[in-house]
Amino acid sequence: MKENAWKEISKAMIETNCGDCYTPEYCLKRCTSLREQYNREKRKIEAQ
Repeated sequence: MKENAWKEISKAMIETNCGDCYTPEYCLKRCTSLREQYNREKRKIEAQ
């Protein structure tokens, strides 16, 4: 993932009228939580 992907996601979401709630801070938090969820699920699968 690009280092500043959340900034690009935020800009795209706001420009396409998806809402002003998609601030860079919100997108960073969401990207981080999705990455953590992915890693948890991956570890579960590998442990099986």
